[in-house]
Amino acid sequence: LYVTWAGSTDGRLYRQAGIQTIGFGPIGKYAHGPDEFVYIDSLVQMTKVWVALALELST
Repeated sequence: LYVTWAGSTDGRLYRQAGIQTIGFGPIGKYAHGPDEFVYIDSLVQMTKVWVALALELST
C-alpha cells in the first residue's frame, strides 16, 4: 500500500538536485499535531520492511 503525502522531508532537497527519492513509513493521521498517531498494523508492517531492507543492504 502506498499513498502520496503533501508534507515535506529532506527528500525535496535531493529531488531539486535531480536525485530520485522515495520515502516510506507507517500510515497515520494528524502528522506533527497534538493528536498525531500511526496505526499499529501499519507500524508492524513497516517494521518488517525496515528489517528486510537492513538485512538486504548488510549482506
